Amino acid sequence: MLRQYIDPLHYPSYDDIEVLPMTETPSGFGDDTTCEVAIDPDDATFWSVFGYRSGAGLECISDHHDLDDAERFGAMVMDMICALRRHSCQVVR
Repeated sequence: MLRQYIDPLHYPSYDDIEVLPMTETPSGFGDDTTCEVAIDPDDATFWSVFGYRSGAGLECISDHHDLDDAERFGAMVMDMICALRRHSCQVVR
């Protein structure tokens, strides 16, 4: 993993997970860079995992060096979300 932005405790608030190819270019302000979704995945300099919330859009969870790592991480997050929802939806008697 290159960078992680969101605490795992916030993962259950996402409705879906998406993996996107990203490019990073100089912003023109010192060492700052601008990140954008790569139109062509072959041009990606890294891959980001985004969490989606209905009505709130996308939020970047983490950045990864390659697609395989990003997809593995995204699948792990989605598994965690599904497991927590199943548990929280069970009726306790």
